[in-house]
Amino acid sequence: MNNIKLITLLVISIFSHGFIAAQEQESITGRLINESGEPISGASIIVKGKNEGATTDFDGNFSLEATKDDIIVISYSGFNTKEIKIGNNKTLNIMLTEIEVTTRFWCCTSHADLPHCAKSKGELRSTHPADEIYTRNSP
Repeated sequence: MNNIKLITLLVISIFSHGFIAAQEQESITGRLINESGEPISGASIIVKGKNEGATTDFDGNFSLEATKDDIIVISYSGFNTKEIKIGNNKTLNIMLTEIEVTTRFWCCTSHADLPHCAKSKGELRSTHPADEIYTRNSP
């Protein structure tokens, strides 16, 4: 009878230790900046595969709970999304880079309905996705 109790206690001990070790969450803090060193406020920091996350404050700071095996996903409109494994880091300084947008266009140097309309093909590059080009027909 004592052997059964000992084996049961040993099994419970092994499983509870594994469960507790898997649940060790630590407080992770960090700051999010752009390429110019300016803080990014309102960015999302999500722990991949979990319902946990944070949003950066006005100064680009954030705080969340994660394990060393977790990966965080940082995203903000107009910037490339970044994934970072927490590892042994307790403080993260993260820089996001802006998305480069390429817009292709046709330029007509005369009226479009005339046969002698000269068209040229070109390319515009912008580092800000909100840039838009408006054209207007000449009288």
